[in-house]
Amino acid sequence: MMPFSKESNHENAQIPQYVRLTSVFRNKLLKGEWKLGDQIPNITDLVQAYGVGRGTVRQALGLLAREGLITSTRGRGTFVDRIPGPTYRDLGLIEAINDPLEMDAYQTIKVLKRERVGSLPEALRGTAPHYDKYVRIKKLHYYRDKVFSLQDIYVAAKAYGKFPNKSDTKKKLYRIVVEAGFKIRNYRQEIIVTHPDHETALLLDYSMAGPIVQISRWRTDSSGMTVTAGTYLYRADLFVLNIQEENPLVKPPVRSWVSTNAKMK
Repeated sequence: MMPFSKESNHENAQIPQYVRLTSVFRNKLLKGEWKLGDQIPNITDLVQAYGVGRGTVRQALGLLAREGLITSTRGRGTFVDRIPGPTYRDLGLIEAINDPLEMDAYQTIKVLKRERVGSLPEALRGTAPHYDKYVRIKKLHYYRDKVFSLQDIYVAAKAYGKFPNKSDTKKKLYRIVVEAGFKIRNYRQEIIVTHPDHETALLLDYSMAGPIVQISRWRTDSSGMTVTAGTYLYRADLFVLNIQEENPLVKPPVRSWVSTNAKMK
């Protein structure tokens, strides 16, 4: 088994070693290499297997323990208590993630920040022309009182000026933009899989070792200008992507841009 390299130019080196090791252990649970009820190798064996320090192994196991995946008993060892998997797969969560317009009674929004900015950040410039003023809205989305998404969205000030007061705490932004009279002409999104930084993990009530789905999304209005652009982060254990397409032989297929920024091996 190849040990972790302590020095690397690869982007993996930017992720704490114990976080990477936690992900490796979680994959063993997902793949069934460590089954429910199994006793996992002791710290000494794991240190030798992965070429890391005892502290790194203890931190990785500690993260798994806090997630309720393993339990340690003095004198007996550490055992698999639960296999990680999606907490929800019900219709309500699927609609909460995939329906850009509607919210049900179990979905709520908490706005963390509203601020006026001069233009879009470089990472969200996209390919379409943009307005010279935007309003940044950073918010959390909850389903059944459990946070599943952190969203950082820029709305053209021209559109935001027509929003009813605090409507962004009650409705999805796309719905408000449409109700404000803006016709969406084009929609594009890019999807990557990554890992959260410390702040994001805290806001999502999620482990730094857990994968997150990051969607960058742009919508242009009837004039071809970018009316909204944003980054949508989802806990991978609470993420369901539902795509429906017409028969591509009958109608031009929907184009998707999907890439993977794999941080772990």
